[in-house]
Amino acid sequence: MPEKMSELIRYGLSAQVIATLESAFGPDLLPLQQQVLEQTGLLDRNESLLVCAPTASGKTLVAELAALNQLTRSRLVLFLVPTRALAEEKAAEFAERYGPLGIRVACTTRDRREHDRDILKGRIHLVVAVYEKALALLGRQASMLGRIGLIVADEVQLLGDGERGAAIDLFLTRWKLAPERPQLLALSAVLGNAEALAATWGIGLVRSEVRPVPLREGVLDVQTGVFHWREAHGGQSGTEDLIQPVADDSVPAETRAAKAMIRLARAAGPVLRFCTTRREAECLAQELAREEAFPPAESALAELSTTERQLSRDRLEELLAHGIGLHTGDMPAPHRRLVEAAFNDGAIAILVATPTLDQGVNLTAATVVQSPYMIERNAFARSSTAVPLSRGRFLNQGGRAGRRGCDFGRSMILVEGEFAREQAWRTFITPRIEPVESPLGAGPLTNAVAELLREGRASTQEGLLAFLMASAGGQLRGPDIIRGRLARAIEEGAQWGLWREDSANQLPLTALGEALASGGIQPETLVRWVEVLRHTDKQHGLSDLLFFLMLANEWKDVPFTVTWSDWRHNVWPTGLVDQFGSGGLGRHLRAMFETESGAPFSHHQACRRTMVMLDWLAGDAIGEIEDFHGIPAGQIIRIAATTSWLATAAADTAGAVGAPEELIKGFEDLAAGLGENMRLAEAGERLHRKEPPAAQPASAEHTPRLVFPSESPGHVEFDGRRIALTPTQYTLLRLLAGRAGNAVSYIEIEQTLWPDAAVERQQVFHHRRAVDKALCPAGGGLIATRHGWGLLLKLSEADVLVEEAGEQRLAV
Repeated sequence: MPEKMSELIRYGLSAQVIATLESAFGPDLLPLQQQVLEQTGLLDRNESLLVCAPTASGKTLVAELAALNQLTRSRLVLFLVPTRALAEEKAAEFAERYGPLGIRVACTTRDRREHDRDILKGRIHLVVAVYEKALALLGRQASMLGRIGLIVADEVQLLGDGERGAAIDLFLTRWKLAPERPQLLALSAVLGNAEALAATWGIGLVRSEVRPVPLREGVLDVQTGVFHWREAHGGQSGTEDLIQPVADDSVPAETRAAKAMIRLARAAGPVLRFCTTRREAECLAQELAREEAFPPAESALAELSTTERQLSRDRLEELLAHGIGLHTGDMPAPHRRLVEAAFNDGAIAILVATPTLDQGVNLTAATVVQSPYMIERNAFARSSTAVPLSRGRFLNQGGRAGRRGCDFGRSMILVEGEFAREQAWRTFITPRIEPVESPLGAGPLTNAVAELLREGRASTQEGLLAFLMASAGGQLRGPDIIRGRLARAIEEGAQWGLWREDSANQLPLTALGEALASGGIQPETLVRWVEVLRHTDKQHGLSDLLFFLMLANEWKDVPFTVTWSDWRHNVWPTGLVDQFGSGGLGRHLRAMFETESGAPFSHHQACRRTMVMLDWLAGDAIGEIEDFHGIPAGQIIRIAATTSWLATAAADTAGAVGAPEELIKGFEDLAAGLGENMRLAEAGERLHRKEPPAAQPASAEHTPRLVFPSESPGHVEFDGRRIALTPTQYTLLRLLAGRAGNAVSYIEIEQTLWPDAAVERQQVFHHRRAVDKALCPAGGGLIATRHGWGLLLKLSEADVLVEEAGEQRLAV
C-alpha cells in the first residue's frame, strides 16, 4: 500500500507532477487515499467509483490523482461542481497549481461562456463546470463525451436538491447509457443510500469513516456548560465540562447565545457558526462584536482597507476589529476570500456563516456550531420552508470541525435545559443519514424532454421513457408515474411548438425546442417571450432589453424587495418607463404601465432590478449601487448572473422566431457586458466607469462648464447646451454646485428639497438620476455618491458660474 507521494511514480506520474502534489498536499498520503489506491483500479484500470468519505478525509487529492492520470494520456478531464462560485474557485486553484506544468484550465458556467469555443475544439485540458452547463455542452457536441477521459462529479449528494438534482441525474444517466463511457469519479461526504446509487450507476463503491482528526458530535447545554457527545465514526461517547454556564434569564436570549459562543471560542476555538439565513448571521455577528471579547484581525483589516468602499467592507471592518468574521452569499467574492484566509490563519476567533459555505470551500474550524433549522426549497411549488436540520446536513457542515494539530474536533447544537438537550440529541445525533432522492420525475418533464431530444439520446416517446427509467428519479418513482408525466410533457410541448410528432412517432425538435434546451429556461418564460419577440422590430434600447428579461418567471426564485411605500408611490417605474424606446418592444413594455388598474407588484420589482443593472452597466461602483438601492453586493452580482443567462437564452429565442438581427445582437452584447462586469467584480477590480471629461485647471480665459443664468431660473447651461430642469432638480443641482468638489450630506439635501416633509431616500436618488441624465444623456454622469454620506458634484469651483442679476458674461 503506497504511503508516500513519491511512491505514485509506480502509476506513471512524473517526478515533476509528484513534486507539484507534494508542494500542495505534503509528502504523506492520507488513509482514504491509500485505501483507494490499494483496493481499486482507479489509476491502473480506469475504474469508475463512488467515494463516500467524511469532509477533510482527502477526497480532493483522489480526484486530482485520477485527473492527472488521464491528462498524461492526453484525455480531457471534466470536473463538475454544484455552484458557479465553486467553479470559479476550483478553476483558479487548478490553474495556479497545474498551469506551470502546461495544463490549460478553463471554467464554464451558464454566464461564463468565453472559453466554450476552445473547450468544444479540444484546446482545453481540464474543464471545471456546473452540471447544467455540462449538459448544454454535450447537447451542442455529443461527440465531446468521446474525448473525455475522466468526469469528476463533486458534491454528488446534491442529486437530492430540489432545484439542482434533476440536472445532475440527467447528466449521470447520460453517462451511464453512453456506448463508450469515460471514467467517472463521484464524490460525497454524506449519502444515506450510497450502495443503491452505486448500483444505479453501475460503479464501484469506496466508503470510509476515517478522518485525519476524529470528530465528536453532540449537544452543548449552555445552562450547565456540559457538552454531551459521541464519536461520529466510532463507538465512544461521553460528556465534557466545556464552558462556564450561561444561565442569566435577565438578559435576552440573543445575548445569552453570544456569551456562550464567546466562552466556547475561548475554550475550544476557533469556532465556525452556521446560521440559517443571512439576517440571522448578521445579527449574531453584530451581537458578538458588541461583547469586544477578542483582539482585532489586523492583517485582514489592512487588506480590507485596500478594497473598494461598500456595505460589506463597512460591516467587516466593524466585525474584524473585534476578531469576528462573517461569510454570506451576499458578500462580494474578494471579501469572502479574505475572511476565509483570515479564519484559516487563526486571526478570526468566531466566523459566522450561512450554508453557502458548506460546499467545497477549503475551510476548517476546531469547533462547528450549527443552527437547528435549515431552509428547504420546493422547486415545483416555488416556495421555501424552515425545517429541522437534516442528519446529512449536520454531518456535512460538522465535517469542517477538527483542524490539523487538534486531538479532535467538535460539532454541536447549542440548547438550554435538559428537555431541549434530549430533543436535539434524538433529532440531530442518533438518526441515520437520510437517503438521497432525485427530484427528476417529481414535477414537469418538459425541459428534460427537450434536452434529451436535442442530444439525440432518444427520438420517440418509447425511447424517452427508457432513458428516464434508467435514471435515479425514474427508478424511484416507477414506470406508471414517469409514463404519465412524460405523456403530459410531450402533449404540452407540441402545443407550444417545441417539437412535433410525425407519422413514424418521431419527435423532431423545432428551433424553439432547441432554444429551450440550450437556455435551460422555464417553458412558461419561453412562451411569453415568443408572443412578444414575434411582433417586435429592430428598434430597442438597453432599458427595453433589461426590463423584458426582468419579467421572466425565473425571478420568482430570486428574493428581491420593493417596499409598500415604493409601490404605492410608483417610485421605480417613474423615470424608467420614459426610457423605453419607440420601437415595438418599447411600446409593448410601456403599455404594461398604462392600464387602468396599474402594473402588478412583480413589475415594480422588475423595474427596480432594471435600475440596478442600468447603474452597473454605466460603470457605477458596487458601493455606490449598494448605497443607492440598499441591496448588498452579492445580490447585485446574482442579479447580473441571472440577467446574463437570460439574455443569452433570449438571443436564442429571438433567433428561433426570426426576430431582427439587431435585437438578437442587443441581447448578446448585454450578456457579454454583464459577464465582463462580474469578472471584474469577483476579481476585486474596479469597473471601467464612463467618466465625464476631466476639469481643466483654472486660467484667466477659463470658461465655466456649468452656468446658472440669472435671467432664466430653472434653466442651466452645460458645455454650451441649454437645459430645462424641474424646480426640485434645479434646487438639488444648485445646492451641489455651491460646494462643487465636496460632498453634501443626505440630511442637508433632504432638508433643503423638502423642508416640511419626511421623504424616502429613494426620492433623492431619483432626482439625482434625472439631473445626471439631463446633463449627460450619453452616460457617465456628474453626480457621485459618497457611501453612507451624501452626493458630490464632480466639477471644480472654477467650472461653475452662478450669475447674479444683471451680470454680463461672454456666451458659453
